[in-house]
Amino acid sequence: MDAAARGGLPWWAYALFSGLGLIFIAIGVLTAQGARRFLSTAVAAEGRIVDYTADRDLDDEQTMYTPVIEFTAADGALQRFSAGVSSSTKPAVGRQVTVLYDPARPERARLKSWAALWMLPTIFSGLGAVLVVLGAALGLILRPRRGRAGR
Repeated sequence: MDAAARGGLPWWAYALFSGLGLIFIAIGVLTAQGARRFLSTAVAAEGRIVDYTADRDLDDEQTMYTPVIEFTAADGALQRFSAGVSSSTKPAVGRQVTVLYDPARPERARLKSWAALWMLPTIFSGLGAVLVVLGAALGLILRPRRGRAGR
């Protein structure tokens, strides 16, 4: 009799949850290492929101706004980039913000914010941990019991 017929799931179903969780954790760790590597060489500069882009989400019909930021790098070159984070609130054009950038490659700039630096690592690592725990818990709780048949 297979596991599904006994009321449990096959072993690979639990392994799938845990395996996907481990992949997500690895992605979270790698993106966190990338953020730390960026921060180790990044230089801060004052920037200004000069524009924004608006994208309409087709699922919930909400408009998301992404600030466009300009700053002057240490070499005097004016740099312009789109922040990597969006919000349902329009950004205030003209508002000063702190920018972090790589002096060797000033076009690789980021808004100095928790969301721009740490949101992806947190989401991937957190979701991965939940999947690993869920896979392990389901494997322990729902696995077929041996030696209890007939009781």
